[in-house]
Amino acid sequence: MPRRKTARRHVRRQPGSPPSAGALPLKPSGAARSAVLIEEPTTEPQVLGPEVARAETGATTEPFAEELDPDRLAPGDRLYAALWGSGLPNVLTLARREMTGLFVSPIFYVVAALLAVLVTVFGYLPNLANEQPFTMGQIFALVETLMVFISPLLTMRLLAEERRAGTLEVLLTSPLRDWEVIVGKWLGGFGAFCAASAFTLVYVALMSIYQQLKTELPLFGHTYQIPALDYGSIWAGYAGLLFIGATWTAIGVLASSVTSNQVIAAMVAMFALLTLHIGLSFSVQLPVPAGLRDVLDYASAASHYASFNAGLITLRDSVYFLSVIAAALFLATRVLESRKWR
Repeated sequence: MPRRKTARRHVRRQPGSPPSAGALPLKPSGAARSAVLIEEPTTEPQVLGPEVARAETGATTEPFAEELDPDRLAPGDRLYAALWGSGLPNVLTLARREMTGLFVSPIFYVVAALLAVLVTVFGYLPNLANEQPFTMGQIFALVETLMVFISPLLTMRLLAEERRAGTLEVLLTSPLRDWEVIVGKWLGGFGAFCAASAFTLVYVALMSIYQQLKTELPLFGHTYQIPALDYGSIWAGYAGLLFIGATWTAIGVLASSVTSNQVIAAMVAMFALLTLHIGLSFSVQLPVPAGLRDVLDYASAASHYASFNAGLITLRDSVYFLSVIAAALFLATRVLESRKWR
């Protein structure tokens, strides 16, 4: 069947008159088409996501709190932004994780029970039998000596276990910085030290109660007369015990950072603590020049702890412990950073 030809009707319109409803719009030329694309904006602006916008503007992926104008923040929000930028929340989170791991470990309860029994038998009861003012100096000295052997058992797993299990690399590739890992581990171990030593507060509470009641203390078939409490010496001794715990824990973290074997980490820490606490004390008694003797005496932790045990809190002793803590944590951080040089 032949196709029928349809005639097209061309409508000629005058310039300036609107096009008729049936007329087709004219195609613009190439130049006109480009002008339309350039001059006419899009009706829907492109909205970039926060990650894309940050990447295109070259912004770093720091916490959002740091991008806010500090002058426009409330005082509480300003403090939170400063703490967030300092890494403190990461440190506290890691410390809480380490303390939780230590508290569910049987070794913590074995260590705490052993420490309580030894201190009670060799420190608490002999102190009562002397019938002298209850200063707890003998108890604090005993806790310090026992912690030379016990604290490495609490700190040996902090980094050595992570390295052995292969989780240390995962931890270090997270947004945590190296110093945050070290300080978080140290705070967790120090919290465990404080928890293991907290039982000594029971002695102070019992002595205070019995002294207020002005009664004698019956214990193991004997009756003990409660002496007067020297609270100043007691709190100074606790300050020294906290310094010792922080120092011993920092050295334990350093020892745990150099090996993946927990036993080796405990032995290295124990050797370092014996040298710092006992070895340097004995070396002072050797026939050495006076200048060297003064250096050895200042380097000995026992001489500085003795001041706290005597009820004295001095700047010289506080600076010593803070310096040892800072040096141990600094070296532990450098050990972690050394993986980048290998």
